[in-house]
Amino acid sequence: MKQCHSRRRKARKKNKQNKMQERVFNGNLSRQQKNGKLRGKFIHRRGENTEQMEDGKKKQTRLRTYAWVILILLWMSLIFLFSSRPADISTQDSNRVGLAVGNLFVPGFRSWTEERQLEFAQRIDHPVRKTAHATEYAVLGFLFMGCYNSMAKMREQEKRKRSENTVQNMREHIIPAWISGTVYAATDEFHQLFVPGRSGQVSDVMLDSVGVFLGVVLLYAAMWIWQKYRERDRKKAA
Repeated sequence: MKQCHSRRRKARKKNKQNKMQERVFNGNLSRQQKNGKLRGKFIHRRGENTEQMEDGKKKQTRLRTYAWVILILLWMSLIFLFSSRPADISTQDSNRVGLAVGNLFVPGFRSWTEERQLEFAQRIDHPVRKTAHATEYAVLGFLFMGCYNSMAKMREQEKRKRSENTVQNMREHIIPAWISGTVYAATDEFHQLFVPGRSGQVSDVMLDSVGVFLGVVLLYAAMWIWQKYRERDRKKAA
């Protein structure tokens, strides 16, 4: 009898131990399943957030590209309007600029007689005109460079590529931006052939082309400085 009772006790103990082990195993399994579900949800949400961020970047790049295009069109329209002014009105504009230069940089200019002031303005009329030509086309080159760079970024985002070196990629856009500005300068000089008192000159096209190149290089240099500054900040943070 005693042996039977001891056997039964041992069997009960084993059953209890087995049940405890099953409960622990089931509990660990359920925990793993819960953790797996949570990880799956986290990965899914993380993927959704990444896609939303990429879509946001695409929209920003697209809007930035549209902004560059609109600025280019507005600036080209402004150049066209200036070129459409007849020679006598254009001369008056240049004289006003010459008088403003005299007021700013020539000591005692305001005490001069009107004839002497006008003579000074006419004397610097040629440099004023050429400087204005170069400046307006430098702005156009700057805008073309920014537009080409933004369009390249948009294409890379559509192909899901990430550019590692922004400045190095911008080198590819220097020539297209310069050619675009130069072509518009040539068409503008051709347009001036039909404006009363104005003329189209190859020398002006060359000067405008230099202005375009300066604008392109200016944006490239600014981007190069900006990238070096960011790299330095990253090294400090690391």
